[in-house]
Amino acid sequence: MVTLQEQKFGVEIEVTGATRHTISTAVAGAVDGRITVTHQTGYDATVVIDPQGREWKIQNDGSIPIVNGHRGSEIVTPVLTYDDIEQLQHVVREVRATGAIAHRSDCARYHGMNLSNKWRNINTIEWRYPNSTLHAGKIKAYIQLFLALSAKALNAHAASHRKIPTDNPKFNFRVWLVATLGMKGNEFKTARYHLTRYLPGNSAWRYGHPTISSSATP
Repeated sequence: MVTLQEQKFGVEIEVTGATRHTISTAVAGAVDGRITVTHQTGYDATVVIDPQGREWKIQNDGSIPIVNGHRGSEIVTPVLTYDDIEQLQHVVREVRATGAIAHRSDCARYHGMNLSNKWRNINTIEWRYPNSTLHAGKIKAYIQLFLALSAKALNAHAASHRKIPTDNPKFNFRVWLVATLGMKGNEFKTARYHLTRYLPGNSAWRYGHPTISSSATP
């Protein structure tokens, strides 16, 4: 049985509003790495090498608008493990401290889930549902959700496309995260908060918070 903690992942974060050198310096400081500069075909990238020899790439991206006179950049992480989430959050906080801001991708350009690499025997899938963000808690929540979905798919024998009707989306989604995906306990508390935060309804009570009867007892 595959667990979400056993899987590996990588993240791409689109940012703007700061120079690529400034962003690269922040990444290097967060991972205790060193900066190198490489020029590859089709890419102009600054590469940060961490103590494990992994490459964190910060490269120009022409699809990101110029803000404060600075071109947009894309932070591309190396292949990470579940235990690296905390370090990734540290990277995100350090980049955010530079004044850089996240850029929301043009959703019309992408599909929510890209399976192209699966068919090319690279054996990876790409999720494009989340907006780019420099909120460390949200990034952790997205990673945990997608790893949980992947684990569920790998372990399942069947699936259903049937949509379950509900008048309390927040409650139903929280139950689904806990009961179906196994995202229960303190480890996933932050993820449950961010993933249900903007849904209507009451996450704790299926039919809303019970009311106390106003009738007095003799």
